[in-house]
Amino acid sequence: MVIVGEALVANYAGALLLVRPAGLDSCELPGRVVPPGGRDGEVAESAVRQDAGLVVRLQRLVAKDFVPASGPGVSARFHLVHKAAQVQETALRSSSGSGRHAAVRWVAREDLGSWCVPAVAARIRAAVHAAMTGTFAELDNGCPVRQETGADRCPACLAPLGPGAAAHGE
Repeated sequence: MVIVGEALVANYAGALLLVRPAGLDSCELPGRVVPPGGRDGEVAESAVRQDAGLVVRLQRLVAKDFVPASGPGVSARFHLVHKAAQVQETALRSSSGSGRHAAVRWVAREDLGSWCVPAVAARIRAAVHAAMTGTFAELDNGCPVRQETGADRCPACLAPLGPGAAAHGE
């Protein structure tokens, strides 16, 4: 099982920090695989510093998303999303010196669907909701397993949620 530490970083205008990995067409939260014995929050803070040139202070864990293995040689992953304190800076490093990412940008919450694949956009929306309401989102590939949202449908796959609904994913 691979653990990925990610940072949910917003500026005062409410835009979210996203990175586009080299070779991919979609964006994700800044983050890295946590090495054995490493701390996911420290890894996420370091990723923001390396990718965007921003120093952030993480406040709390807001979401956990299980992403199943997607094929041979691709391990299942847990994405642990930490909320960072808001940042005032809007200027970003244009790219990382390591070549890990092709782009770093601020994206408005309502535009997540244009920049991210659906499961990643759903993970980010759930993390934003949890950060704003003081709750915690537990997800399975972007779909809520446990979250206090009041929504009647999953934001990723539109399956019914709540009392009387079939177990999610069935």
